[in-house]
Amino acid sequence: MLDLRLIREDPEGVRAALSRRGGDAASGLDAVIELDRRRRELLPELEGLRAEQNAANERIRGAADDEQRRREIESMRAVSARAKALEQQLADVQADLQRALAPLPNLPDPTAAPGPEDEVVRVAGEVPVLGFAPRDHLELAGGLIDMDRAARLSGSRFAYLKGALVMVELALVRWALGKLERNGRSTRCPKRSSIS
Repeated sequence: MLDLRLIREDPEGVRAALSRRGGDAASGLDAVIELDRRRRELLPELEGLRAEQNAANERIRGAADDEQRRREIESMRAVSARAKALEQQLADVQADLQRALAPLPNLPDPTAAPGPEDEVVRVAGEVPVLGFAPRDHLELAGGLIDMDRAARLSGSRFAYLKGALVMVELALVRWALGKLERNGRSTRCPKRSSIS
């Protein structure tokens, strides 16, 4: 997910980077900027109301008589109702902001080729004649790779492995670690030194 601070500090730079991805990658950026602005407006107002509530609580505790206490409680009810309404508005804005941020893809590396397609830099060797049409890995995996859900949560080019494919991946990782260890390469984390 994109960093809100980066969007806030350099919205045009983020827009330019997203537009390099091609398509409508930058289309939701304006909504994110507006929702972030609204959230930042609500926060200080809500904090001011909370401070006012705390001060009113102190005045209620220190009231000289029941009449003064009743007046303070009455005046605090309006502040409390406004604070509760602002809390709900803030929660709604934050939920909308998260929904607006989720589909924005990660920013591409500045050196990456523009557009959604990869650029072939070089071809090494010859393509063998197989006698059959090669198939995409997503087609071969069937329903064991969920690109759509991963893209909604993490951005494009991410995938969730499912079912037995998870165990295959873990087995491959374990095999690679075992091979490294047998070849004399440590798989342990280096010892950290502490400063006294």
